[in-house]
Amino acid sequence: MPARRTSRAPKGVDRQAVALAALELVAAEGEAGFSLRRLGDALDLDPMTLLHHFGSREGLLRAAADRFLAELPLATPAGEWRADLRGFAQAFRALARRRPRAVELLWNFGATGKADYRHSERVYGSMLGAGLPDARAAELGVAFYVLVIGLCVAESRGLVQPSSAAEREELGALSPAAHAAQRRLASEFAALSPESTFMHAVEAYLDGIAALVPPRRRRAAGARAPQAAAGPGSGPRRRPG
Repeated sequence: MPARRTSRAPKGVDRQAVALAALELVAAEGEAGFSLRRLGDALDLDPMTLLHHFGSREGLLRAAADRFLAELPLATPAGEWRADLRGFAQAFRALARRRPRAVELLWNFGATGKADYRHSERVYGSMLGAGLPDARAAELGVAFYVLVIGLCVAESRGLVQPSSAAEREELGALSPAAHAAQRRLASEFAALSPESTFMHAVEAYLDGIAALVPPRRRRAAGARAPQAAAGPGSGPRRRPG
């Protein structure tokens, strides 16, 4: 008769080690390739043990997403809101380029945990530092994250890149009268730079924030920005409540 299959014995679980292993699995295989069984096999842990500690597959993916954000350097504020937001965007893109499949996890969660809240405090503090009223700081902070994450995901999926030969041929076959703008920009699409596209989009967004704030309020804003660190319950990052 076949030998009985023995279950893996329960053991202590290092949550950070599990979160890192989950992140590595997503980074290698994408979210579609992630499963509790595959993660359990990699860690020699029973999937039910993982469920006990993280509650669900979603809980594990949330921990992996926060572990991803823990790899993002927490920059020292430069004291100028625009420079701080630009620096965050550049650092985020650099991390997303290192782990292009993992960045897509962030679409699933309004906030992921401690690492997320640490970075969010800097982002929302910069919005207040620009002189925005509270309601606008919340809205535009969420929109800033959507812009930065969306551009990074689009780049990871190949949507922000020079047009292909097939696309250029298709564009060249369009009616010049009906598609004059696209025909005019065909050579620019062919030379499109993902980095330049990202930074010009961020700068245009920052220009829009600056245009909303009267100069006198902008000068006084620094004294009003809160200094307390964010923590759980301080509000979602990418979704309005």
